[in-house]
Amino acid sequence: MMQQLRSNRRNGGCCARRLQKLMACWSLGLMLLAGIAAPARAADWLGDTPLRGTFSTASVGWSGFYVGGTYGIGNPSVDFGNSSHDMVAYMLRDTALESQEHPEDWTALGTAVGHWTSYGGFVGFNVPWDGGLVLSGELGYNYLSGNGTSASDSMTRIVTPTTGTDTVTISTASSMRLKDYATVRARAGYDLGRFLPYAYLGLAVGRFDYSTTVALTVSGADNYAGTETNGKTNAITAGVDAGLGIDVGLTSHLFLRGEWEYMAYAPLSGIRYTANAFRGGLGVKF
Repeated sequence: MMQQLRSNRRNGGCCARRLQKLMACWSLGLMLLAGIAAPARAADWLGDTPLRGTFSTASVGWSGFYVGGTYGIGNPSVDFGNSSHDMVAYMLRDTALESQEHPEDWTALGTAVGHWTSYGGFVGFNVPWDGGLVLSGELGYNYLSGNGTSASDSMTRIVTPTTGTDTVTISTASSMRLKDYATVRARAGYDLGRFLPYAYLGLAVGRFDYSTTVALTVSGADNYAGTETNGKTNAITAGVDAGLGIDVGLTSHLFLRGEWEYMAYAPLSGIRYTANAFRGGLGVKF
């Protein structure tokens, strides 16, 4: 257990360093933007491409189709507390121990944290409204790189069902990894010239690998020893996707993006997965 806690601390420190680097890059980018924001015509370095435009403090026109790519980091929090319940209930089915003491409800594992990096893209459509409101529909996809999140531990209890006194030991090891996910979002922003701050709410559909192994030993009035494993690759589940962000217009066609995202997925085999993600991106408006 202590080894797992130390591993989680190391992972948390690594995530913090990655986040500091990403935030530093965003800050540098915004400083550079401030230095070039004087109202003047941009040089013709983009030629007659869709990226050509003017650097100006005025609105860059937040309407129409847009596409872009992103890079980010994420901090998942995985609750393994219910991962062993179904297997313990199955192993002790039709026993007084299970019906009276309910070892399947004992929580052998807690919540573990991890980290990942992501590479993705997005496509959407902006519709300006009166008063500066900009409504959008957006599709996104992110591929994740990381080792997943895992936990392992054991617990022992002495119980006394009607059959007599039993010593019950449950050892559990569980892991989960989000491989990639797609999002559908409804977005509401406010036109501040070159800046478009926004909030969004939507649906995330993720592809997971997960596995849980339970070793159960009962000694005393009842005697039992067995191991069960449950897992799946490419398991699909859906969840809520919400967050805040800002698009910063570089030209009438080119913009930067900074974003915070929160995801909470429906449980898979009792395992609950949530994550916070921070990402930066570059997009093109048409």
